[in-house]
Amino acid sequence: MKKSLILLSYLLSLLTPAVSAEVLPEIEISGKGVTSANLKWQANTGTTRLTPDYSDSTLMLGLRQKLYSDWRSYFAMGVQLPDADSNLGDLFLSQTFLQLENQNQRIKVGRANAQTSLVMFPTLRDDDALSFAYVLNPFSGGKNTQDHQYANVLEYSYVYDQRWWGTVHTENFVDFKNPNAFGINALGGTLAYEVPASQIWNREVLQYAGLSFYNFLTERDQAQQAQSLQPIDNSLRSLAAGVRLNVLPDPVHFVDLRGQATYNLGFSEVTGIEDYSDYTRSNALATLWSLRYLHRRLERPLFQVSLSGGARLYPNNPSQSSEWIGLLNGFYRIGENLDLGLQYRYLNRQGDVKSLLGSDEHRVQVALVYSFDMRFFDQFDDRNSLLNLEHSYLK
Repeated sequence: MKKSLILLSYLLSLLTPAVSAEVLPEIEISGKGVTSANLKWQANTGTTRLTPDYSDSTLMLGLRQKLYSDWRSYFAMGVQLPDADSNLGDLFLSQTFLQLENQNQRIKVGRANAQTSLVMFPTLRDDDALSFAYVLNPFSGGKNTQDHQYANVLEYSYVYDQRWWGTVHTENFVDFKNPNAFGINALGGTLAYEVPASQIWNREVLQYAGLSFYNFLTERDQAQQAQSLQPIDNSLRSLAAGVRLNVLPDPVHFVDLRGQATYNLGFSEVTGIEDYSDYTRSNALATLWSLRYLHRRLERPLFQVSLSGGARLYPNNPSQSSEWIGLLNGFYRIGENLDLGLQYRYLNRQGDVKSLLGSDEHRVQVALVYSFDMRFFDQFDDRNSLLNLEHSYLK
């Protein structure tokens, strides 16, 4: 009898971890703290301002569970500190979605990153080059950068050979004229080739290439609607293409080139740019390029330097409006998960855009960035970590 009890206890001890792994979800907690001192001056006003900035600091929680088939479920929630001059309050709910996925398919429903940008550029904050790197939301009033980056989404993705991604998506973007409207006001599709993170050490030349189409279900003026015979002509359409290349295939000295072009077909009746609505509905071509050097020592990133530049041109604007941007920055990892950064940004605007947004602008930022990613009850491999939902530059 005693031997039987000992044997039974031993068998239960073997079964308990397996049962716990079946019941308990995998838990992931990640976060990023961004603090910077911003020195900004503008040529037209002659004003100089030094301000602290804590925006884009984020805390996120993710839960993942195996289902009874080969699918798994994933729930994520994240909050972010918005810009101080936004009207989003003290905290902004950037992520809250449920996702179902298997080896080849992914379905996402909830609030998440909109597919308005294809390439992540090595800037301090993801909105440092917003007008050049994102398809702009025409429903935005121009005060909140998050209007262009996040939306209520319904996405379906199919993955072929773990490298080819085909995605169709619909979104509900915040409409500043009707903030309580929750109907679908955008839809589109993306086709992309991306090398998995686990294969980065192969140092293939082509790391990413993607094409996307966006269609915002906004309306033109009544005269133009009456002339149009096709419903799609009454919506705002944009095309985007992005690429990321390895310039130097070396395991220690990483050199990559990133680029993206966004073309907004715009509305033909919008020629002058008098307000932010005209700004997002004008025919425009935006490009942004970045050359980055990253030094990895003992398979860990130590420091990086990058140079970025771009333009936003308005072919149909009679005042020959244009925008130009230049960015130079460097980041150094001074300790585990802690980075010290220095960034300089220059903006030049001409024509109507200068009247709307201001003339030449210079900004210098000294920053400290702390990021972490912790996982408990680890059960799954993963295409991307929870921290990859948010902007990063040194990895």
